[in-house]
Amino acid sequence: MNCQSLLSNIGFECMSLDAETLRIWSPFSYGADGEHVGVYVEKRGSRVYVTDNAEALMHASAMGIKITDRRVDAVRRAASAVNISRSGVISTTVDGSQMHEGVVAVLNAALAVGHFETAWAPRVRAESFTKVVGDILETELRERLLRDVQVTGASGHQLELPFAIQGKVELIYLQPVAAEDDRVNWTNVYSGFGKMTDLKNAGAESGTRVVVLEDAPGDPEMSKAVSLLAMSATVVQFPKLRQWVQRHAA
Repeated sequence: MNCQSLLSNIGFECMSLDAETLRIWSPFSYGADGEHVGVYVEKRGSRVYVTDNAEALMHASAMGIKITDRRVDAVRRAASAVNISRSGVISTTVDGSQMHEGVVAVLNAALAVGHFETAWAPRVRAESFTKVVGDILETELRERLLRDVQVTGASGHQLELPFAIQGKVELIYLQPVAAEDDRVNWTNVYSGFGKMTDLKNAGAESGTRVVVLEDAPGDPEMSKAVSLLAMSATVVQFPKLRQWVQRHAA
């Protein structure tokens, strides 16, 4: 097995690691950092083992993405022609005559991880805003503040909310909605609206559904965001959060 015979058919860069193993780099990259997607091809008798050596999911992890079983399962569904181990190794074993098909299958799975990275990437601004909101709530509420709360919506889905407040009778569910570069982030707005609508349809009382909206005073879309969110929940603009807690939840 040598690079020349393989390159004559698929045209990727290749290097022989030893007599039985090749390292192949594709022209495709995982994401914005430009790192190229590659695989290892190892001859094992009449069969060929092709693997990415866990590089795709390790790249995602290096980007700050938490690799969960659910996310690995998503890659499995997107690339059913390969195996994905619990440690994140993408691989397949094929007959020697199907080496090219094996390389393509593993590359496609690795590329799927690259595409998922965009959706999986941590929302740094949203996480930062959520932390600030949590700090204020904890200062005011102490042990009455609950974190990482799950509740079933009318859709039957488990909704995950970062905060809930233990009220006198029932929980008050609270979802921060972060802005972006001092503008309304409509993705966050629609996400918050969807969660609260699901809770509303499940019978949660109006006073138990709250969104904390990060202020974007220079954005003319701000009033539209408030109006939309108000259809599903009480809207508390962030500068008034402490005051709202002291009046309504303390």
